[in-house]
Amino acid sequence: MRVNKPKTCRYCGGPCDYRVSRCRACKDKGLGVPTAKDRLLSKILRNESTDCWEFTGYLLPNGYGRIAGRRGEGPNLAHRVSWLVHRGEIPAGMLVCHTCDNRKCVNPDHLFLGTQSDNLQDMKSKGRGKIPNPLPTTRGESHWKNKLTKEQVSEIRSRSSESRKALAVEFKTTPRYISSIISGTKWKWLKGSKRL
Repeated sequence: MRVNKPKTCRYCGGPCDYRVSRCRACKDKGLGVPTAKDRLLSKILRNESTDCWEFTGYLLPNGYGRIAGRRGEGPNLAHRVSWLVHRGEIPAGMLVCHTCDNRKCVNPDHLFLGTQSDNLQDMKSKGRGKIPNPLPTTRGESHWKNKLTKEQVSEIRSRSSESRKALAVEFKTTPRYISSIISGTKWKWLKGSKRL
């Protein structure tokens, strides 16, 4: 029968199980476990042209980096871990936002704290929304989905006593849309609209 030689802990020099390199006391103290900073810095590639520190670890489908937490902690977003490591706590209700708009970036100089509203304003000011907000808002005949003219809408409202179905067939739309025009929920900006 093979006898295993006793091992010594590489942190304190005390005896430990032959299968591991640290004793129970050192394990409980967290010795030998990489810190969040160590885990973060081991997965960074510095982009010289943009000065971004790009996270090279696991990326979520939305492009943000994810780094594993310690036992009992869930995974964290890499840019939030970077803020915690370099700047300190993140107040409740605050987001860690990017000035560089690079989701992989964890450079603390490219991060700032802000609310959801601040982040949305930053996105709009940089023209990054999925749906650009055209100013002024297109409505009525200039709207891309429009099928009626102002004159037709006025005529529909003047004939509000007639059947919605008959008006819908005549103006090639739905009875529900006709009701919305008559009640003023659609085309409400047009003069003479009033809710019944």
